[in-house]
Amino acid sequence: RAELASLENAALTERLRDMLIGNKQLLPAQKTALSLLEQGNSCLCVMATGRGKSLIFHIHALREALLAKRASVFIYPLRALVHDQAHHLEEEFSACGASAVVLTGETPQERRGEIFSALTDGSIDVDHARFLYDPYTSICRKWAYWVCGYR
Repeated sequence: RAELASLENAALTERLRDMLIGNKQLLPAQKTALSLLEQGNSCLCVMATGRGKSLIFHIHALREALLAKRASVFIYPLRALVHDQAHHLEEEFSACGASAVVLTGETPQERRGEIFSALTDGSIDVDHARFLYDPYTSICRKWAYWVCGYR
């Protein structure tokens, strides 16, 4: 992690690309999105299935974790997506010295508290979340409290 964190943004992006997808090159839309995100801009990427949308936020989340020590929260509409992404990310992120956890409506209250505490103290880099019903309100209020700087 320390070695990756010592790289400049462009070099880090290339190293992460190599670690995540090998010698395949980023598509022009992925490069554009990552550049916008690097500059602190928001972006909306509309791409076909399998064209690398997830790779964009994986690389960006890792850059944020490694360079700025900021956590990222991914919100998915379907449980299957959460578990698919989390499985890959836990493995890929750990190779980069980063961490990822899953939080869903089924996560026990005690575990939720542990996750929010870990987000607050910086020991989690990425939180995969699935919110479809009632827990959304409670979790979002806690998250909004955390994001607003009341850490």
